[in-house]
Amino acid sequence: MFLSLICIICIVVSFYHREIIYSDTRNGLINIKRSLYLIHPILCFSWYPLVNKKNKKEFILKFTLLFLTFTCALTVPLVINSIFIGSFLNNLTATLSAYFAGYFNKTEILTDKDTFSSDNFTITVQSGCSAIPQITISLFSSFIMYLCCKIKSKKYILLLVLIPVPIIFASNVIRISILAYFVSISKMNTFDFWHTGGGSLFYSFIVMLFTSSLYYYFWTKENPLNQVNY
Repeated sequence: MFLSLICIICIVVSFYHREIIYSDTRNGLINIKRSLYLIHPILCFSWYPLVNKKNKKEFILKFTLLFLTFTCALTVPLVINSIFIGSFLNNLTATLSAYFAGYFNKTEILTDKDTFSSDNFTITVQSGCSAIPQITISLFSSFIMYLCCKIKSKKYILLLVLIPVPIIFASNVIRISILAYFVSISKMNTFDFWHTGGGSLFYSFIVMLFTSSLYYYFWTKENPLNQVNY
């Protein structure tokens, strides 16, 4: 109960002071922003007193796996963006987005590493714009679903790892090209909405919907809904 109360307080404070907490400049509330990453593990661990004694060791094991995987989901994008892979993916995203942007842009589009531009817009693909966070979150979510509803087939598990990566990356490329279109027609409010506002959350929702549906599809392959056990 005490742990849940702490989480609720952090959520309420972060909601009412979200503009300060998520500001690009450092401020006194930055620790609240960091603490939000701990809400999921804390809420999970708050169920420990309610776990049957026989299952407490299994609960601790799964909680530890979740915490480690959650940590990887947060740190892997930072590591990738700090090495050459991050630069390569940013450059690839810019190149492919420039190609799709050419369908709605009448003037020539030029690319220079992680930047593509024409006479009426310039877009630079920076860290976080190459779908790395969405891909890691997708894989992390699949791992959570695996702990809850295991899939036995190694082939299905491999497909769950391989299929989302190119699809999420490709959908993000299209998203970036659409953002370039908004800039080209001077719709900056729309650009901000889909780049950092509610629209960006909608894109994350689509990614999670795809991931969950894919996992559910493979899970029902092993567990048919019309199966009757006698």
